Amino acid sequence: MGTLSILLALGITLAAMRTTRRLEGHFQELYQREALTEMAAQLVHSLRNPLAALRANVKGLLVSPAETREIVDELDRDILSLNDKLSAFLQLTRHRDEAFEPVDIGELVRDAVRLATPALAEQGLSVEVSIPPDMPRPVLQKAAMCDALLNVLINAAQSGQAQGAVQVSVLCQDSVFVTIRVEDRGRGIREQDLPRLFDAFYTTRADGNGLGLAIVQRVLAAHKGWVRAENRPQGGASILLTLPLQQKEPPHWWNKLKKTFPT
Repeated sequence: MGTLSILLALGITLAAMRTTRRLEGHFQELYQREALTEMAAQLVHSLRNPLAALRANVKGLLVSPAETREIVDELDRDILSLNDKLSAFLQLTRHRDEAFEPVDIGELVRDAVRLATPALAEQGLSVEVSIPPDMPRPVLQKAAMCDALLNVLINAAQSGQAQGAVQVSVLCQDSVFVTIRVEDRGRGIREQDLPRLFDAFYTTRADGNGLGLAIVQRVLAAHKGWVRAENRPQGGASILLTLPLQQKEPPHWWNKLKKTFPT
């Protein structure tokens, strides 16, 4: 009787776990749909001003034909702005199938710096990189993390820093986490902006689309990491990207259970 009760309890437990797993997946899908719907609504709102400018400029071609060249230049800028917003939105929402693998963190940082150099040079800025020797190799999606760091560096280029270098440093914490810190000496971040800095479509710049740092947060979350922004006491801001060195795998018993009771 005792053995039968144990087997029955085990069967009920396994069935409950299977049902829970299905509910988890269902609620996760609902959450993702709601988040995507909210972002799409924000995108529509964000596109209204560029579209209104396009419409005004098209009418201007009819009213002021003598100013055609200037109006066409403005149309070109507005179209580029729309393209940037849509491209960034696609990057924010796309599903990444890139594999996780051990990555040379120095190589990743140097790749991102190389890509950001033109944007920094345009503002008269350079980059100083500090990476300790013999750094462990965190398990990452390299291209995704390079995109995230590139967005942070471009954000630093637009910080208002007038000269000198943006600082990029890497720190390993207790052989568990690695942190990439990007520091600028710009205008800093207003206290009222800090809580919303990583919200999609939230921007403090007239020419910004508010998606760069939202992409950073999404990439870090996919790596079970986090991103934090803070003001430097000496002026300017720091963005810190903290990542686990290893991506946790589900326990072996859970994988066996999934094979026995597929969802």
